Amino acid sequence: MGARLRVAAVAAALGAAILVWTPIARAQTPPPIEAYTSGPRVSSIGLSADGRRLVVTTSRYTTERDYATLQVINLANNEVERAFDAPANSLVSGAFWIDDRRIIFSVRPSQRAGANVLTQNFGRGYGLFDVETGSQRLVQARGFVGPYWVPGDAMAVRVVGYEWDPNRGSYSEMSGYGRRGVIRVDLAGRNARHIANLNDARAERTADLLLADDGELLARVDTNSGTNRWRFLVYESGGLRSVLEGIDEIGAPPDLAGILPDGRWAIVTRRDEEDRWRMFAFDRHTGQFEMIADHERYDMSSGIHDRWTNRVIGVRWVEEFPRQRFFDPALQTAYEHLAGVFASGYATISSWSRDRSRVVVFGETPEDPGSYYLFDTGSRSLQLLRRTYPQLTGAAALGDRQSITYRARDGTRIPAYLTLPANAAQNLPLVVMPHGGPHARDDFTFDPTAGFLASRGYAVLQPNFRGSTGFGYAWFNAGRGNWGVGIMQTDVDDGVNALVRSGIADPNRVCIVGASYGGYAALVGATLTPDRYRCAISIVGVSDLVRMLDEYVPGSQTADWWRLSMGDPRADREHLRAVSPVNFADRVRIPILLIHGREDPIVPVIQSRIMYDRLRGAGKDVRYIEIEHEGHGFFMEENRVREFREIEAFLAQHIGGGAASAQ
Repeated sequence: MGARLRVAAVAAALGAAILVWTPIARAQTPPPIEAYTSGPRVSSIGLSADGRRLVVTTSRYTTERDYATLQVINLANNEVERAFDAPANSLVSGAFWIDDRRIIFSVRPSQRAGANVLTQNFGRGYGLFDVETGSQRLVQARGFVGPYWVPGDAMAVRVVGYEWDPNRGSYSEMSGYGRRGVIRVDLAGRNARHIANLNDARAERTADLLLADDGELLARVDTNSGTNRWRFLVYESGGLRSVLEGIDEIGAPPDLAGILPDGRWAIVTRRDEEDRWRMFAFDRHTGQFEMIADHERYDMSSGIHDRWTNRVIGVRWVEEFPRQRFFDPALQTAYEHLAGVFASGYATISSWSRDRSRVVVFGETPEDPGSYYLFDTGSRSLQLLRRTYPQLTGAAALGDRQSITYRARDGTRIPAYLTLPANAAQNLPLVVMPHGGPHARDDFTFDPTAGFLASRGYAVLQPNFRGSTGFGYAWFNAGRGNWGVGIMQTDVDDGVNALVRSGIADPNRVCIVGASYGGYAALVGATLTPDRYRCAISIVGVSDLVRMLDEYVPGSQTADWWRLSMGDPRADREHLRAVSPVNFADRVRIPILLIHGREDPIVPVIQSRIMYDRLRGAGKDVRYIEIEHEGHGFFMEENRVREFREIEAFLAQHIGGGAASAQ
């Protein structure tokens, strides 16, 4: 571990097997909408310590109820050995083995009335399932993040909304958020032991933790919204010592990945003088940092944790596809082999047996939008476990997805993904689809929306405009405060221009479509650059930046996040008004479709309501759909179908695709 590991693309290993994909007869009509909206239903697949069993969690969300199932499969006969269904409208996720017979899983109520089923951060508990007896029970009633695994028969859970009572030796529930702390839970007897309180002041909060094998706190990261800085703090006998500080950019404090095999700590961070996030090994005794993983272009994302040793044994990042590098030789050998097998796409290892003889792999190719496999490292055989989208296979259903770059107006090369209909590459109707965030990114993995639109005859452009994450600090920081007419928007517009010049896109048939920030970008395209597009679709999008900032309590973490991204609600108020589409409804000359979830906790539904009212008042062509019991995005199957059907009909009417829907 002492030597620095320079991360590079993994070449196919010599002698690697090649997956041969059997051609499937192409239907005359594209797959039905449900083929794109119903998956993936598999939430996770995990391998037991001895490699003899799998735990598979599946879920479905419908307008009537939510379904979640946990199955244990015996690999000796590939039969379901144990299974249980979660109570109605409960969500089960994050199941993992702690040994050969016991499974920890996360369970929480969906709270369908008045809340998005996937955005509830509270009410989460952890259950213990014994495969031998079939028994299940709740271990911890309420946790905020975690669990942080402690080897043996205990786990540490970070809790919120509880107050530690030293006299009773337990947490008691409080109204509101309460205090934050860490407890150690005994899995056998359910006894809880208080470990520590965490920083929970309004201005400064604990963002991450590092625990020893016995569950005691080693270090933490605190963020301060008042100063926009973070501190990496180490626990010592005399208290806390700050060993590293930095600017708290949006979502950018260090990730305390865990303990390395040599005892040092793995930390993913960006030092003040550096451009990219790298992985460092920190020696608490000497105070020295050693860089152990980086990439010349992309940011490191997180560490890979081995549940059997409680050690960090690798690192993750995203290039075009997700990538991994294992410090463990056996797993790295397996990964290099699998990278060759899936050379036209990608593979990631998600779970493994204690002896590394078996691993669970997720693989994707241009013919398959993603499947889980069991890989035997000795025989190098692959066994298909589950397909995520079983009805979707081949270019007719998935489109021809390409990684491209184009030149922005200032000469900067912008990375993007272009999905084309099968056997069509010129003079196409174009959907430009800026991602949400805006401080996020798209990658080369299968996108069901892009695949669906390509199957209907549209080219789809997904640009990683400046302001996107994953490409270093300078790229990310260039987009800050550039909502509206700044480079985050012009980078998108320049992608359209590039495809028109190349002959791929028909300049008279271009629509801008997006969700969240992407929905805002779509409204900007319709109001501030009204001659560029022929239609716009905004899904859970922002229309009034001033009102958006005023929604949140000043000094709260959410308010500070938006302030760093958009601008200061007081000092920049006039600028924010000037880039708010709601104020320019009179400029619109194209049809607009607005879709919003009534219970959106991120972008309040009022953002689409007021945009609709302004457009209607100005006599513009606008359609508004508000979906109840949904939030920031749509997860219930019927609502996803409705969303895709509305998009399909709107695009067909205004820019025209080349394929009819399969009914």
